[in-house]
Amino acid sequence: MKKRLVIGAIVAGFTILLLTRCFNVGMVDVSGSAMVPTIQDKDRLGVDKGYYKNHKVERGDIILYNFDGMMNVKRVVGLPGEFLQLKDGQLLTDGEPKNGKYNDDAIVDSKLEEGITLGGDEYFIMGDNHRYSKDSRHFGPIKKENIIGKVIKIKAK
Repeated sequence: MKKRLVIGAIVAGFTILLLTRCFNVGMVDVSGSAMVPTIQDKDRLGVDKGYYKNHKVERGDIILYNFDGMMNVKRVVGLPGEFLQLKDGQLLTDGEPKNGKYNDDAIVDSKLEEGITLGGDEYFIMGDNHRYSKDSRHFGPIKKENIIGKVIKIKAK
């Protein structure tokens, strides 16, 4: 009985290792509250690091990205070529309210009041916890080359 459990654990371990290597999936532990309520502090995320080789980045995607040598997790709210502007606490995309989660007074303290047009390889990202997230409102858009992968699974702490 004990031997079966050990063999099962070894097989499961090798299977996970094989899947992560073949499909370029990694695990990341979250530290912080920038994505609350979607992602909690200490949650574990599955990230598909090869996803964007075959797919476009879409509005609403939760991504893992590199900024100043640190890995971070945020939601994509602006896509290349779009004009983003904050007006009366509402995030507008090309003049339309496309980001329903981003309509509150917590986002008025940004550089977006005059608006910004994203370049051909730029994405505007924000945390779901607007008051406590440091994101594109503070440091500007990120480049596609800084996107590491798409969050595909959230495992609660």
